[in-house]
Amino acid sequence: MKRGAYDFLRKPVAHDILLHSVARSVQKLSLIIETEKQEKEIHALLARSREDLKGARTLSTFKGFMISMAAHDFRSIITVLTRTFRC
Repeated sequence: MKRGAYDFLRKPVAHDILLHSVARSVQKLSLIIETEKQEKEIHALLARSREDLKGARTLSTFKGFMISMAAHDFRSIITVLTRTFRC
């Protein structure tokens, strides 16, 4: 039972009971395969989301840097212009 045996049949087994047991085993195996497939897809989506988030953070950092540089340059120009027109 610990190794995956979930159905026990005593011999002799009736034909209909054997068919039902095999059908259940196939159904369970199909569910396990489908679950593993979905888990792989979820892990792939998660990895892609992490990469997208990393890219978004990098872009956000770059945008912040560019805005601060532009603000600094504009302040410098405004300072020069105000000093020029005060005289």
